[in-house]
Amino acid sequence: MPHLRRALFYFFSAVYCVVCPLIVLYALGYIFEPGAGKGLEKTGLIHLATLPVGATIRLENKRFTEKTPASITGLLPGNYQVEIFLKDYRTWTRTIRVGAEKAAHFEKILLLPDSWEKELLSAEEFTDLIAAGDDRFLFLAKGPVYRDLFLYDLKKKNFSSVAAEDSPFDRGPSLQLADAVGLLTGKSRRAAQTFPVYGNSHVLFRDGSKVLIMEADPDFGAEPRLEECFEVKKGSSVYYREKSGQLYFIEKYTGHFCVVRLLPKNEVPLFTPEKAGA
Repeated sequence: MPHLRRALFYFFSAVYCVVCPLIVLYALGYIFEPGAGKGLEKTGLIHLATLPVGATIRLENKRFTEKTPASITGLLPGNYQVEIFLKDYRTWTRTIRVGAEKAAHFEKILLLPDSWEKELLSAEEFTDLIAAGDDRFLFLAKGPVYRDLFLYDLKKKNFSSVAAEDSPFDRGPSLQLADAVGLLTGKSRRAAQTFPVYGNSHVLFRDGSKVLIMEADPDFGAEPRLEECFEVKKGSSVYYREKSGQLYFIEKYTGHFCVVRLLPKNEVPLFTPEKAGA
């Protein structure tokens, strides 16, 4: 029996002497890689944060139990295929380069829905919309004449005719003459519109009748992802409000005035309130 206890003592002492240094080295960012010409190697990590949160991570076809936001540590230098997926959202994939003692941060991954839930704001048919310039009003046109121009209040969520006597047009936002002529005559020639999204980490733009979104964060690398969202009425504009995370547009087939949410309602970027009297 004494011999057995002594053998166990030496065995566990040996295990301690081997394992303890490895644990310390791992905590310092090293990992032991067996094989000729290998040994102790420095590691890196990948940090992933998504909007919405709670997405599943798969690294080199290995699924992790931890949901986003999450950090994957102890990675040997090299390229890793990363997939992020969430029910009812498009899968995000990227080949990420991990360097020794480096952290690859992806803080603003915006997951796009499989299908867009469009909220109908008006069932009447419009031909175009344009921002009035103060982030509160939108002008919508039904036809080529002045009485076909309407004003939509984004705050009150109601319409008024620009030609009506009680219209806030004359005391509200001003419409640039060139835009007004183009809007009323249908001869406006606008360049593709662009809007910063999710704290400038993405760019939303209209190319013809297509609405697309592209990653713009430098952390996303030299080949940003470009995703097509949906199509709008040919020749019409769109308007995006970062404060609410909503995109306003004219529906492609019906001409209805609609809105979709790009950012989850409870996770839109926060803005510092303006000081009174500013």
